[in-house]
Amino acid sequence: LGDVYKRQVSTQSTGAAAAETMSVVPGEGGAQLHHMRRFILHEAMEKCEELDCAAEEAFFAEKTRLVREATTKLEAEYSRKASTIFSKKKILASKEGNKRRLELLEEQEVILGRAISEAGSELDKIAKSPSYAALMEQLILQGLDKMKDEDTVNVHCLQRDLDLCQGALRGALSQFSARYPALAATMAVAVDTSHPLPAMHDEKTGEPCHGGIATSNLDRTIVCDNTLNSRLRIAAEAALPEIRSLLFPEMQALLVNLSTCINSSTA
Repeated sequence: LGDVYKRQVSTQSTGAAAAETMSVVPGEGGAQLHHMRRFILHEAMEKCEELDCAAEEAFFAEKTRLVREATTKLEAEYSRKASTIFSKKKILASKEGNKRRLELLEEQEVILGRAISEAGSELDKIAKSPSYAALMEQLILQGLDKMKDEDTVNVHCLQRDLDLCQGALRGALSQFSARYPALAATMAVAVDTSHPLPAMHDEKTGEPCHGGIATSNLDRTIVCDNTLNSRLRIAAEAALPEIRSLLFPEMQALLVNLSTCINSSTA
């Protein structure tokens, strides 16, 4: 009985301890669960913060890249448009400069033509002077020299100068025969009264013929113009630089400066 009692007491004690143990574990388990929940939440919040930081860094990096690309594109577009505008300005400046230069040159030509025409009016005085016969003789001699390969040479002059030309021809033939006796013996030379020089040397400008002569072959396919008008043109072309410097002393410097500006604007 004693042993049975002891076993019962022991069993009761063990049951009480187990009951006590069962009453304690649930409380400790709740604390652990709470601690674990707080730990998990803390880790989750830290992970969220890390993700937020990474997303923010990625956003700013992408934003910087996009801004840089847009800026580069805008700079390139600006540079292209600026270059196009600059080229257009240079072309426009060059065109304006060339236009102005041509206008100055055209104005020069008008003034030169007027000066030569005024000089031509002075030739009418020569045609009325006593020295005109000797001048015509030299003009005929030059014409014969140019046409010495022709068998027949016609001399043309103004209608008013026919008589004077006949006398000048005799003197010119005498000098030509002295120079080229063999050619003079076979060459037929005469004043062509049927085809005198036209009274108007240039129909477009209205320039009259001031005198002189012209020589031609038999069918007038070869003509040597030795009129006073043509001699004036030859003299004017030979003296053109000097004439320009006298008429336009400042114009030449202006043209040089204008050409320099055009070259610098297109460089």
